[in-house]
Amino acid sequence: MATKAPSLDPHEVVAVAARELMSVNVWAGASYVSFPIFYPSGATCVIKVEPQGSGFEVSDYGATYRELEHLGLGAGFARSANKLAAEVGATVKDRAITAYATVDTLATTMADVAMVAAASATKMVEKVGTTTEQQIQLELVGRLQSVFGRDAVNTEEKIPGQSAKEWRVDAVVHRGSMQIAFDFVRNNPQSIYAVSAKFHDIRAVERPPLAVSVVESKDDLGLYHSILSQAGRVIESSQPDEAFLRAAA
Repeated sequence: MATKAPSLDPHEVVAVAARELMSVNVWAGASYVSFPIFYPSGATCVIKVEPQGSGFEVSDYGATYRELEHLGLGAGFARSANKLAAEVGATVKDRAITAYATVDTLATTMADVAMVAAASATKMVEKVGTTTEQQIQLELVGRLQSVFGRDAVNTEEKIPGQSAKEWRVDAVVHRGSMQIAFDFVRNNPQSIYAVSAKFHDIRAVERPPLAVSVVESKDDLGLYHSILSQAGRVIESSQPDEAFLRAAA
């Protein structure tokens, strides 16, 4: 005779799952609390808590600085972290984001320091990423102007798709009656799928322009290359001028 499985208290199940999101390790008189908050590298944000007087010193013990230093961005850590830290009453001391907490404010302070730590790192990485992307786009536009002539390249023109949405691309080249859309595509799924969807919509109109994806390396794209090639032509940014001319023919 089959026995009936004991029923589970759904509230206890939720409580257990919530506890699994965080962990606490004690070492050398300090507690290290792991939060479900992550640095850009994917590393978990861990906060160090030490008794201090009648309260606690809460800090990232320099982990955010080390995260950025590993990416070559350590020099900008203090500038990035100071403003965010001040908003929650924390400070940056000896390359660590630090705050003082009482027993009553300990939970809030730990969460605040963890959020500031992750946000500081993310802010710097995103800023560098944006700057790098802008530089790449400028280099692509300069290359197109060199190949096709400055007057033939437009960086402000939008192209309508079948959906009636007007799409912005890095540059539109005009060759006689032909219109060629060029977009630089980063080697990550978000960029690849976004440009692919854009180009499919653009090419679905009655008289579509040519669509050209410019990538750093076709080989590095792997299977994603076929996704881009279905949406338009694909060339590498380092290829000679003849490759750009062929793509626009």
